Amino acid sequence: MLSNVFSRFSTVLLTFSVILLVSCNPKPAAETAEINPSAVSLNDSAMQLARSYDSLQIETALTLWEQAIALQPDYDVALMNKLVFLNHQGRVTEAMATLEKLETLQPENSELKVWSGIFTELHQDSLAGSEKFVLADKLYKKQLNTLSASTRAYQLLLINYAVNLKFLGMEEDANKLLEEVKNRKGNEELYDMATNFQMLDRKELIAQFQSAR
Repeated sequence: MLSNVFSRFSTVLLTFSVILLVSCNPKPAAETAEINPSAVSLNDSAMQLARSYDSLQIETALTLWEQAIALQPDYDVALMNKLVFLNHQGRVTEAMATLEKLETLQPENSELKVWSGIFTELHQDSLAGSEKFVLADKLYKKQLNTLSASTRAYQLLLINYAVNLKFLGMEEDANKLLEEVKNRKGNEELYDMATNFQMLDRKELIAQFQSAR
């Protein structure tokens, strides 16, 4: 279901595979600036190692991502990959710090706000986590107002919005929106996404996130 999350981040391995969908947010910094070729090479080498899901290989990959980010601190692809595999390794403090850097780079990114809410709730404070979900809700509403309801991008963002509503405890409202997506004919993939998220409540979504390790 998360096959295209952060579609610009084409090298990210999607271990958080039931939480978020496609980002429809403003372009990240790394897309509007030239990427250091050495940083790109380090990121690609790290991904080749990390795809094995071998713990020692991942640790080596994390070192390479650190080097890539040192060369280009706003390289969001490397930061995203690093975040995914820090979470996989259970290195929570470092994952939180990396997520905070990404949020600083992309303050209008609603998906990052949701991820931050989950991380914060699980590892720091549930009230602070809820505040992140509230911020995400505002961003989703703002972004939905900029898109035509007939577009696939709108429907994907609507699914994301509905998932965040579940994190806010608004299960009934979320499932109504997901039903709206399902009622639109002609896109089996969106239908399947909406159906799957309808079957997951807040507790199950959190559990899926935890099991991504």
